[in-house]
Amino acid sequence: MGTLIAQETAVFHTPIPWLLGICFDCTISISERDFATAKREVCNFLHNVNYRARLLPGQPSDFISVTAFKENHNIFGPAKPLNITKMDRTGHVEALCNWIQNLRRDGSRTALYDAIAIASRELATLDAQLPYRYLKVVLAITDGEDNDSRLKLADLGYFHTTSQHLAVVGVGNGANRELRQLGQYATSVHAISRFEDLFKAITISVSTVIQRTQHIAW
Repeated sequence: MGTLIAQETAVFHTPIPWLLGICFDCTISISERDFATAKREVCNFLHNVNYRARLLPGQPSDFISVTAFKENHNIFGPAKPLNITKMDRTGHVEALCNWIQNLRRDGSRTALYDAIAIASRELATLDAQLPYRYLKVVLAITDGEDNDSRLKLADLGYFHTTSQHLAVVGVGNGANRELRQLGQYATSVHAISRFEDLFKAITISVSTVIQRTQHIAW
């Protein structure tokens, strides 16, 4: 896992199975260099979640979906079986990372709220089919503000009434206003100034959600 601080490594040892929906900004406002960095950081996180299956033998597998978002008509994820990847299957994790590496940052507008809702529906559908109790988190990564969703901010109010949690990582000053707005519904909001810190931000975001839901009897 490399050299990480305690908070970053501890999250991978937490004996709670995860359902994570990662919403990944693919808009042109992100530079080519930063987009390549973001893809590398997300894949680093996925590889660590895959390694987590060996750290916690006997625990139900984590599942992760990745939703790429651009305009409201251009929100998509990989085909089955990678649409919701079983994270103890190393070959599937590698294939998901290859899919991420082939993403392009060519979106002209940002349908963030729509992407969050789509990721939520995917997690809810899978959760209904699984026999175990999972920590359910939609984690959105963006460098700006929503400006193209069909949904309104208030439509995300279901995070207050369901067992899903919203975590948002905003990169750069352009995301600050959106972080403040989404903070109404998010369990965790985390601001970073550069994409090189994205892996750290993701791990701290998941850790924050776990810490704030410790009253749940897993």
